[in-house]
Amino acid sequence: MAATSATTFSIGTNVSLSCKETSAALRASFATKAQKENQSYQYHLQPQATFKVAVLGAAGGIGQPLALLIKMSPLVSSLHLYDIANVKGVAADLSHCNTPSQVLDFTGPSELANCLKVKNLIEAVADNCPDAFIHIISNPVNSTVPIAAEILKQKGVYDPKKLFGVMTLDVVRANTFVALE
Repeated sequence: MAATSATTFSIGTNVSLSCKETSAALRASFATKAQKENQSYQYHLQPQATFKVAVLGAAGGIGQPLALLIKMSPLVSSLHLYDIANVKGVAADLSHCNTPSQVLDFTGPSELANCLKVKNLIEAVADNCPDAFIHIISNPVNSTVPIAAEILKQKGVYDPKKLFGVMTLDVVRANTFVALE
């Protein structure tokens, strides 16, 4: 149909829109949509639960990338790095990752006695964090996991659903060696 003025358009028989009304309606529509998307986005960023995670041996070749992967998880609120070697650099690098989790470093035997002994590590976990999920990578895994289980049983905190032996690295290495031949 024909325009009745410079700012009002007539569409059909009963619909009339002005430029001001149209732009206001569009702005309101976009604002509502953006607000809903923002709420949805925020909802996805809010984790269901938060975990405090400690990586023992965090300065090593496995501990560093493992700590990075853990730092990137939205479920982790606090990441503690332990090693006999200095982990301050690893902690500093990880603290620059844009995630809300806090990174703390602890170095040396004075902060974690006998860090390399599985028995002492498991005793420390049982005493300080009995509900922790424990992933053991120390070789030989088929020996260190049963040792850990027995220590946890002695401490009265053994839960078979929370003790894991991680063999993935060994499998990947074996596959690589086979592929090279």
